[in-house]
Amino acid sequence: MPILKRVLLGCTCLVAIATEAQAQGATPPPSYCQPTKYLLVYGNGIFVDADPVKVKRSSVNPLAKLVGQALTEEQRKLFRADLAYNRPQGIRDILEATKQALQSDYRRFWRVLAGLEIMPEFFRDAIVNYGSLVNAEDVVRDEDQAKHVIQYKKGILEGNLITVVAHSQGNFFANESYRRLTADEQRSFGIVGVAVPDTFVAGSGQYTTLIQDRIIAAVRNVKLRLGQPLPLPPNTLGLPSLSEPTGHFFNESYLKQGSTSRSQIVQQAVSTFNGLVPQTDPAGQGAITVTLTWGAQPDVDLHTFEPSGFHVYYSQKQGISGALDVDDTSSFGPEHYVVPCSTLRTGDYKIAVNYFAGDGPETARVNIAAGQNVREFSTPLSSAVGSAGDNSPVPVATVTVTGSVEEGYQFSFGGAGAGAQAGARSTGVSTLSRVAR
Repeated sequence: MPILKRVLLGCTCLVAIATEAQAQGATPPPSYCQPTKYLLVYGNGIFVDADPVKVKRSSVNPLAKLVGQALTEEQRKLFRADLAYNRPQGIRDILEATKQALQSDYRRFWRVLAGLEIMPEFFRDAIVNYGSLVNAEDVVRDEDQAKHVIQYKKGILEGNLITVVAHSQGNFFANESYRRLTADEQRSFGIVGVAVPDTFVAGSGQYTTLIQDRIIAAVRNVKLRLGQPLPLPPNTLGLPSLSEPTGHFFNESYLKQGSTSRSQIVQQAVSTFNGLVPQTDPAGQGAITVTLTWGAQPDVDLHTFEPSGFHVYYSQKQGISGALDVDDTSSFGPEHYVVPCSTLRTGDYKIAVNYFAGDGPETARVNIAAGQNVREFSTPLSSAVGSAGDNSPVPVATVTVTGSVEEGYQFSFGGAGAGAQAGARSTGVSTLSRVAR
């Protein structure tokens, strides 16, 4: 597996820290070595690039700069931004389905959506086939949604207050993520809706929808025709734009310089942060963090084999490099392994799981953050094997660390085959109770 990214000293997210260090002539530490508390996440809408890296550059970075400037000096020192990417669909699907019949007359497409022209039969068929324009259950892809929930649970577990600025269809994902969090996690998680196509913002969150937003107006029109509940009403007057006539694009319309919507979204993000409550006993943050979650079965265990060969799991929580600082035994997880920057060693970190207790198939979801790289892995588990699986857990992935403090570290991900050996499996549930361990 090729090296995904060379992590050099420096950070574009923690602007205040980097700027202060540079002003003093020092090289700032890498971003993953900086503690965070205020995590701003952008949930994208329908009209974005298919490359998440470009979305970060075009939308996350400008938003993070604006919100960061509005925070206090102390908050900025613990602030960073991220992306909860969902693959674009919805109106794009309908546009593709009707393109031939419209003969590429896209002006007519928008006129029909806005109710300015009688809806042709082919257009009604497209809406029926691609209900994702108006229905959350059709928009939300479970693969994307699962990644978002893991991302949020991990951030909250590590002591962050998370504010999601959700644009367009990103609101469906943010609302569903809120629903999947525990009541305690929800206290650390807030949503600011932008161009909201849904009927609510979860957690009684604030929102901004432009009166000029023709896309949301079209959604309202279609829902009205279908007899469905309408989106939240528009509440903000935007600035006119000849280059962006839909009034829907995040940067061009909602973050337009000098607009009411721009200052309002920033103010809503800051006030949301200030209203959240952090976890009382957060997990650690570091150079490598591994978070395991699973379904309703009682117990899946996280195992890590460190470069030294030390085996970190529930019976040996403290390793040479890192530690298992959260160990759950009552369904869903999480379990959490962290390697602090101060004890990071080069070599292979082999990540594995063991299905300890349960009476049916289960799926282990593992999020690995190594430096600034993040990967999610899903591992099916057929049956529980109890403590018999402790010495031969199911391999998930290998994180290889090379480099040094002086030159910067490199992090790469290897396949499961490079991890701990799987070994033979016995069936049934072990009689050993996790509580008694």
